[in-house]
This record gives sequence, C-alpha cells and structure tokens, in this order.
Amino acid sequence: MLFPVLIYFAVTVPITLSASGELVIPVAVYMSIIGLMIWRAAVIAVDESASGIKRWAALIGAVLFAFSDTLIGINKFVTPLPGGSYAIILLYWGGQALIAAAAVARTSQSFTPNT
Repeated sequence: MLFPVLIYFAVTVPITLSASGELVIPVAVYMSIIGLMIWRAAVIAVDESASGIKRWAALIGAVLFAFSDTLIGINKFVTPLPGGSYAIILLYWGGQALIAAAAVARTSQSFTPNT
C-alpha cells in the first residue's frame, strides 16, 4: 500500500523541497502528512468487502488533493503557474468531494440510527 505514497514522494520531493528554502522542514512534515493520507486511502481501496465509491473514492480524492497541494508548492516555491489557481481549486474541490463521499458512504454502511 505504500506504492502510491512512494510515487507521490518521488515526484514531489525533488521539485518542492529543493526550492522551499527556510520552510523545508515544515514543507517536509506537511508532505509526510499528505503521504500518510494517500497511504490510508490506498488501504481502503484494496478492501474487497467494499465496492464502487466506498472503495475507490478516498484514494482518488487523496491523489487529487495531493496534486492540488503539489501545484500550490510549485506555484509558490518553483515557478508561477499561469492560470494555476483554477487547476488548484478544481483539484482541491474534487479531492475533498471524493474524500467526503467515501467517508459518508463508509459511515452510512456501519451506522444505523435507532428509531
């Protein structure tokens, strides 16, 4: 399950950390947290007891969210991205929506209110 995290780090660490200057430690900590999120979402994706949105939405959402944050890092530390704010916010919203949908779908299957 660490494969998606290793891909994330392989792509983002050389780009972002090398240009983050004095913020290298906070950026590294934040990237580690994002990596942890991707790892946990990948664990959900291999859960064969779930299907559809319950299984894949968290991983897809985590990857979109991570890509959004990576674009923020590139835009801030490496080079300005013309029109990048549109891609950043769309990826962020899409990622958050899928993460929320996965959470609601997984919670609703195990939660039955008493009436």
